[in-house]
Amino acid sequence: NELVLRSQYLIDLHGGDMYEYIIPLTAIYTSGTSEIDDKLDSMARATELDYCFRQPLGRDSIGLTKECARRGIPMIVVECGGRGLLEEHLIVSSYNAITGVLKSLQVFEGEPCRNELKLIKSMTAIRSRSGGLFRRKVEAESLVLKGDRLGEIIGLDGNVVEEIVSPTNGIVIQFSCNPSINSGDTVIHIGELD
Repeated sequence: NELVLRSQYLIDLHGGDMYEYIIPLTAIYTSGTSEIDDKLDSMARATELDYCFRQPLGRDSIGLTKECARRGIPMIVVECGGRGLLEEHLIVSSYNAITGVLKSLQVFEGEPCRNELKLIKSMTAIRSRSGGLFRRKVEAESLVLKGDRLGEIIGLDGNVVEEIVSPTNGIVIQFSCNPSINSGDTVIHIGELD
């Protein structure tokens, strides 16, 4: 609360986790208050990232997101990276996102580059029903159709024990980098574009 109470705006930086890769994107959680939501949209466009997951703040929202929304503080999440790797182009993307937002808020001098965002209106988590080794058949940002094969789970005997199939049309937003999968683990997230 001390951090949130002192803030006028917030940028929450995420770098992906060791076990996942997520495409560079922003996430904003709208409050229904046009002044705040317009500022969120402006901040997201200033990041220069192509994708934005835009979703109303839910009742089940927790932590920093909920506290900022409760207090009327515009907050965006910047996601760049994953797999536990330091990749220069993603570091540059994060830096450009931060400086772009700070320019849009007039903290830094200059005009931010404002791009047209590809809005992600929902995300579907695809979970394995079986344990084994996950072999992915798609790349990040691949456009997929409902029914497309996304990957497979291989059992200890080397045979395919499960086909991973897209339940919806969309774009591959995130995938597991960990080849060892337990039953119920999320292996891929598909984002439905607006």
